[in-house]
Amino acid sequence: MRQLSATRINQSGDMDALPAFALSDNSALAFLTLTDAFTLGDGSKLGLTQLLQVPFMGLDVGDEIRLEEEILVAPSADVSGLTNILLADAPRLKGRIANPDRATRVHIDLADGTPFSQVTPDADGDFAAHVPAGEYRLRILSEAADPILREVGVSATGAQLAPISLPKAAKISLPRGHAMRLAFRGENGTPDPHFEDDLTGYRVSGADGIIEERKVSDVHLTGASSDIGHIFLPDGDYRVYGVRGPEYEVTQSALQVVNGTDATLSIAPPARAVSTKNHMAADMHVHSAPSLDNAFAPQKRVRTFVAEHGEIMVAAEHDTIFDFGPLIRNMGLADKMISITGTEITSTQQTERAPYSIGHMNFFPLEPKPHHHKRGLPNHENRRTRDVLHDMHVHFDDPVAQLNHPRDSFTLSGTTLPDDYQELIGDEQFFDHMGVAAHPYNPHKPLSEGANGSLIEAHPVTGVRDIDFDVMEIMNGTQSYRPDRVDAARQDWLSLVAQGERLAATANSDSHNKWQIVAMPRNM
Repeated sequence: MRQLSATRINQSGDMDALPAFALSDNSALAFLTLTDAFTLGDGSKLGLTQLLQVPFMGLDVGDEIRLEEEILVAPSADVSGLTNILLADAPRLKGRIANPDRATRVHIDLADGTPFSQVTPDADGDFAAHVPAGEYRLRILSEAADPILREVGVSATGAQLAPISLPKAAKISLPRGHAMRLAFRGENGTPDPHFEDDLTGYRVSGADGIIEERKVSDVHLTGASSDIGHIFLPDGDYRVYGVRGPEYEVTQSALQVVNGTDATLSIAPPARAVSTKNHMAADMHVHSAPSLDNAFAPQKRVRTFVAEHGEIMVAAEHDTIFDFGPLIRNMGLADKMISITGTEITSTQQTERAPYSIGHMNFFPLEPKPHHHKRGLPNHENRRTRDVLHDMHVHFDDPVAQLNHPRDSFTLSGTTLPDDYQELIGDEQFFDHMGVAAHPYNPHKPLSEGANGSLIEAHPVTGVRDIDFDVMEIMNGTQSYRPDRVDAARQDWLSLVAQGERLAATANSDSHNKWQIVAMPRNM
């Protein structure tokens, strides 16, 4: 998708071209169009001089902004699917992978290393892409192998490369018929493998340098016929652990890969260690790709949940309602887990009514409304918590309301606030600011005293209060490295219960991807 033009048309019909920019960072990609031309600068660059002019721009009544955009539909998700359209008349660079037995991506860079295009070989190993005549550097990335680099020149008639052989890698057959997580860990100097490498070579630049992608060295099995049958490993020594949640034992097996020789992993499935009769394992805060902040496929989320012996999963996708039910049935796993359709209301706007927004909260079960905005969720920005609670209870027939990760720091739950507490407050943690109060909850004082009172201020019509949740999340898996957060949330919860507020406590994973363990912690 690209923006071709941006024009402002006033009431008299006069037309002016507007400055337009593309914004790209590690979490968003957007087109930005300003409402007026720059007084200083021609709009070819966006610097401090230009940014200082933006607050003085605006539209008059009757003015119109017309945006012309274009969507190019490519035949594949490869970069070459797009560059081949834009460069249809350019020469073709063609090549072949001699041993296409595993996932491979061919990156086409300029001679100075600047990424230019990328293509995936077909099942026979053949690949081709249109590129202008010139000098290029190829980077061939494949599973369980170091990159292959090739310098190549493309003439006006194109280029045909000699066949390229990938380095040897062992094909490891995995056990079948049992649900478990297989954790592969390198030994004796062998690095941990990475099974979720998308071979894009994509990296994010942070303040302290390049932010490397988190390695995923685990394979999740459900026991169904659709399980992955094998993985590739480079030479080395590995220790493989079989895991299936805290109710099961851990098994292990040593695996040595030599000269890329194929092998079969022999490991016993974990045996049940703790009986949980009349109980089921539930995680009431789980994410996948329908959320706005990750791209972890729902199919993979289901596999990870079954592998960890999670049995009840509450779908808590950010600001949308997603039903895992049909997917679970299609994967043949309906006898191993159930899902409850829900959402995580995700407030981010800091406004006069809610200076630190109103945090995050889950609601379940919900019925999706496919043709409505956000699948039927009401607006929640610039509103009090009690108003959102009331809307959800009315529109969705009294669902369970869970306050998520209410604390960021134990410091803010003490009797005395630090001088810099305003800087410590995060908008995601409701009890650090209590929405309209802009002040942390003090568990050592009554609900009726001071800023605490905002939690029990009833709406004059509905009678709903900001504290009218059913559940409070005490443990959150993403905060497991911060015990003080758990201690603070537990202290808040005990304070509320002691004052007669009936709030159940939960422990959830808040997992968004594969390197976070789903269903841990869990509720029984």
